[in-house]
Amino acid sequence: MRRLEYFEYIRVEEIHAFVSRLYGSSGKPVVLIEHLLRVTLSIISMMVLGDKYFGVSSDDRIGSNSVLSLPEFQELLKEFFLLNGVVNIGDWIPWLDCLDLQGYIKRMKAVKGKLDRVLDKHKRKKKELSENFVPQDTVDVLLQLADGPDVDAKLTNDNVKGLIVVIYFAHSFYFPFETEQLFNFY
Repeated sequence: MRRLEYFEYIRVEEIHAFVSRLYGSSGKPVVLIEHLLRVTLSIISMMVLGDKYFGVSSDDRIGSNSVLSLPEFQELLKEFFLLNGVVNIGDWIPWLDCLDLQGYIKRMKAVKGKLDRVLDKHKRKKKELSENFVPQDTVDVLLQLADGPDVDAKLTNDNVKGLIVVIYFAHSFYFPFETEQLFNFY
């Protein structure tokens, strides 16, 4: 509960930005689900990663901390879950694996590279602060657990990246769908 209260300012700021964007769009048609998805991803990003890792458009990344635009970020999540469910011929016929006939290995490496950029930023911060390091977000807590000597189950970098994506998936894909269903109900 303490951590949730600690992040209240994030929710307030993002909701204020959300309402401001809607106000700025007055008089124009608005696709509410896109705005709700953006505010949800912004809140999750700030709480989990401690920073906004995406802008709304490609232009938003210029001069900001954004690693990806919002559509690129959404595509990354979709690609991650698609690739986790595909049937790779190389898994069934091992001597074909090196050929990457379906291109899945190449796509998996691209997704891994984008996720590594996010994790590397947190690792650099942790390394710079070393002894003065205090976890500020969920990834920091996970990295601290991964490096902790008294942990029964050791977390790897891949475990941390997987947990980050699952947290995003659980919130970003279900929330807008449920919200849309709620609006359709009334």
